[in-house]
Amino acid sequence: MTPGDLAYCQKLGIPENHAEYPHCIAYYARMEKAFHTDYAACNDKAAVLVPDYLYDRPHFGETQFFDRFGMMHTATITVEPDYYRNRSLDEERMKTIRPCMQQKGWKGADSWQQGRSDIPDTPSFSR
Repeated sequence: MTPGDLAYCQKLGIPENHAEYPHCIAYYARMEKAFHTDYAACNDKAAVLVPDYLYDRPHFGETQFFDRFGMMHTATITVEPDYYRNRSLDEERMKTIRPCMQQKGWKGADSWQQGRSDIPDTPSFSR
């Protein structure tokens, strides 16, 4: 069990000693797996249009500085990635992921808990 499935079942008001509790945990695991499988497939489609190599990553650079005696030194520094650029690339990927997830029956691309268009909003743990 994970904190997510425990919180999910508690949010539904199912106590741990209730007979439906194991079914709730199993339902959470099934839905989580199905969502992540579909999301990975949609993300693969989006990665074709917005490849990983476009993302900026942290890297090392060199800087020169003078010490208090006027001597020049070189130091290696870490250069942070361009977070603004990476966020805009993520948004571009989501333009492909959202419709793909909707085609697979999900109401949203953020979480399976937003629901499915082909499954009622009230969970039935026997599925």
